[in-house]
Amino acid sequence: MRYSKLRGLIKEKGLTESEFGSMLHLSKTALSQRLNEKCSWKVDEIEQACKVLGISASDMPEYFFGNIL
Repeated sequence: MRYSKLRGLIKEKGLTESEFGSMLHLSKTALSQRLNEKCSWKVDEIEQACKVLGISASDMPEYFFGNIL
């Protein structure tokens, strides 16, 4: 599962996926689609997620592109 590390970080930061989605202005359904690889992340969503979770630019690939690089 490509986004398991991202899901773990969301929990580590004390957020629910619903809270995280709200911070990205995504509905529960839209976030679920992205985390379950049914829909692609948009660049601005990745940028906002990195800001919210404190992911550096150098670490971003391991959270969003881990299994495809």
